[in-house]
Amino acid sequence: MKLLLLLSIGASAFAPTAVIVTGATGKVGRLVVQSLLKSPTPPTVIAIARNESKARSLFAPDDNLNWVIGDLADDPGGQSGVITRA
Repeated sequence: MKLLLLLSIGASAFAPTAVIVTGATGKVGRLVVQSLLKSPTPPTVIAIARNESKARSLFAPDDNLNWVIGDLADDPGGQSGVITRA
């Protein structure tokens, strides 16, 4: 199974323009998302979570936060596209 914990894309490793966070509603993922959004120049956060209602209840709408709903464990081969954009 492939597991992506954190991927940073940008001009600098210190100031990414986009960050993907898996498990964004869990203990660690939630803190990572909150920290990123509170930074002086927040990157676009692409947050992956299994439960859309939990995700929406934990975070207020934010222009820098994009939710992707799905479970990476449901598709170990990465072939069926189990993740959908919220």
